[in-house]
Amino acid sequence: MILGASISLGDCNTPQIDKSFLKPYETEKIKWKIHDPFSYDEKELELSIKFTTDDTTVDFYVYDFGKSQITEEDQEKQLRNGVSEMIYVLKKVEPSTTYSSPMLLTEKMFIGSENLIKKAVLILQKGQKSDSVSIVSMGSDGKCFYKLRYTERIGFVQNFEQYFEKPGQNTRVQVAILSFTGFITLLNEQLMNSGYFN
Repeated sequence: MILGASISLGDCNTPQIDKSFLKPYETEKIKWKIHDPFSYDEKELELSIKFTTDDTTVDFYVYDFGKSQITEEDQEKQLRNGVSEMIYVLKKVEPSTTYSSPMLLTEKMFIGSENLIKKAVLILQKGQKSDSVSIVSMGSDGKCFYKLRYTERIGFVQNFEQYFEKPGQNTRVQVAILSFTGFITLLNEQLMNSGYFN
């Protein structure tokens, strides 16, 4: 089943996403659910699509924010706003959460997916229910913003705060980052195959 095949909101088309495109990459424990697109009342905010497993939530936002042409400066501003929003949500959902300073991921991780993602910021969270890795990314094709908010619960890591400055030293954090980059590659491939960026 394809979702969003013919819906157009503002200047951004709804991505055509095959609901089964992640099935070949599922395991016995990891099953993906792809939710139907959610359209916002405000035209400039347009739509979002949620992807979930038991431990991972990905929100994919497509919008133009009322701009006819999107610059690199616009993308930087939207990325900063995305990080601030994520921290706000973390505090609201679990006020006792402690989290690392935002860290920029290397752009080399996303070669080939530049429309979908140009920059991404990592935040680690020490929570009461689970420790988590969250990533906010921003991309654009010049007409629309593409923002992803990715959160993966990684269970409890002993002395997790020690990895706040050097997240690459923790194997579970490394695996979560690789899971994010893999998801980006597959989503980008799905969008390219559907002709979305043409």
